[in-house]
Amino acid sequence: MKVVVAEKAWFDLDLALGHVLDRFGPVVALRVERDVLEAIRLIAKYPKGGQLEPWLEHLKMGHRRVIVGPLKIIYRIEGSTVFIPEIFDSRQRPSRMRG
Repeated sequence: MKVVVAEKAWFDLDLALGHVLDRFGPVVALRVERDVLEAIRLIAKYPKGGQLEPWLEHLKMGHRRVIVGPLKIIYRIEGSTVFIPEIFDSRQRPSRMRG
């Protein structure tokens, strides 16, 4: 499947990696980045492998999530494309999730 990552999702990831870098250093930040990119590759291969995201059910768009450490890769399947609108830091309040 084709994967489209929204600009907001890349921005979310950059913010999270900046926090990890400041708090835990470059080795951990690189590992988190690698793990997120690998998870995105797995989503492309197995798009229905992620759990349904209960905090976004009200949107009725079938949002799913894959969790990598404290980050949630939020995505939905649209035909033959996986769209990733955000990468959510789960240390925030879930009500801030937009999908």
